[in-house]
Amino acid sequence: MYTIKDAGQFVQEYIASHVLFEKYRIVDTETYQVHEWKEGGLIPGHGLCYDQWDRNEACQNCTSRLALERKENIIKMEMYENRVYLIQSIPMEVPGRRLAMELIQDVTDSLLFSDNYCKDNMALAQIIQNMNDLATHDSYTGLFNKRFIEHELQKRVLEWTEERPLVIVVLDINQFKRINDTYGHLMGDRVIFDFAQAIKEFSEGNGGWAGRIGGDEFVMVFDGRNLEEVTSLVDTFFGELSNVDFGDEEKLFRITTSVGMAEYNREIGSWEQLFNLADRAMYMRKPGYSGK
Repeated sequence: MYTIKDAGQFVQEYIASHVLFEKYRIVDTETYQVHEWKEGGLIPGHGLCYDQWDRNEACQNCTSRLALERKENIIKMEMYENRVYLIQSIPMEVPGRRLAMELIQDVTDSLLFSDNYCKDNMALAQIIQNMNDLATHDSYTGLFNKRFIEHELQKRVLEWTEERPLVIVVLDINQFKRINDTYGHLMGDRVIFDFAQAIKEFSEGNGGWAGRIGGDEFVMVFDGRNLEEVTSLVDTFFGELSNVDFGDEEKLFRITTSVGMAEYNREIGSWEQLFNLADRAMYMRKPGYSGK
């Protein structure tokens, strides 16, 4: 992090109305490289933005990316070494670059609940973690939400190498409306939750992660496994899941799923195309698909 008072005139003017903050850094949201502004231009700093927090990858709730997507200022809080930091991400208008300025202030001693008790245990850290989780997780199932899915796929496509395959699995529950109509929406909610926990455990147990796109549509992403490996794992898993009873003792039933998969390569070009390939493959496997 760089001290605002030592920044060049461009940065000084850019943040003139943000007197609360003492430090800043400029983040390239495609590479996560940190820069400062000196002598009329960007100067690459040392390391990546998440190095500041002793992490090995970008924050799940990357507010700098979100600020650029929404074209508005975004605020979040982080905790590091028992200190609480307020961070405001501001989209920067620099032609040809996807840059956001992060203004940073240590607010530990100015928070109302910042006392010795909170500093010496995990209470405050848990509050901040819970706040940040709300931005990246589906509130009902606990899976990653659509915004995180898009952010993470975009990031992974940018980092892709042939030595580290990337496979996406798109899936939904067949005839889910019939479950709601037959057994009620509360039962439908239970099915969504139980199904989500099953694919979460499966994906994480095989080096991946799961997210909820919406309704009864989900995604699993496997980083480091190729399509052949994932296909074998997925076929076995859903074969076993088709024999699992859902519901309660008086209303037991089984579900089936439609699953589509795609592996990234240079010809695909973008995470959107990768997702669409898997999504299309999923619909082609749905019961009654006519090819239209």
